[in-house]
Amino acid sequence: VWGLGISICECLLGRYPFEKPDSYFSYLDNAMMGDSLLQDANISSEARDFLSLCLRVDPNGRPSAAELMKHPFVAGHDAQVREFTAWLEGVLQKKKQRLRSSKSST
Repeated sequence: VWGLGISICECLLGRYPFEKPDSYFSYLDNAMMGDSLLQDANISSEARDFLSLCLRVDPNGRPSAAELMKHPFVAGHDAQVREFTAWLEGVLQKKKQRLRSSKSST
């Protein structure tokens, strides 16, 4: 879950969220920063809340992946995902039909 949070931070920021660590203690400092990484980032409150859950310092305090799937940051985009999936399936179907048509005409 921590790694997911870091990956999403990187996508939102357009860069790795930490300075390159020069020692083991730098890694620990990075871990202790948690959700303060995005303090000045221009992101939605849903994204900020989602990341604050992922980046909790205590692993026992982080939600499971199943719990995160129910978070509004993820669940709120379900309709868009379904719409995109339906569109993509249509595009692929048309491509298959064109391939069949071109094979049968040769």
